[in-house]
Amino acid sequence: MRLKSGICKYLGQDNLCTIYSQRPIFCRVDDAYDLIFKNNIRKDDYYKLNYEACRKLKEEL
Repeated sequence: MRLKSGICKYLGQDNLCTIYSQRPIFCRVDDAYDLIFKNNIRKDDYYKLNYEACRKLKEEL
């Protein structure tokens, strides 16, 4: 779902998701944690990693 730049191709001009209600699992932080990551990383560490990734992507806009 990402362009070569790393930016999601569904990110609208207003910096909001254009497919929010149908977004994939990896875009749904809490659901992805519960389904995929909960046995591998603590939830607070997972949130920190997600926050940092989003911050870096926003800087590139």
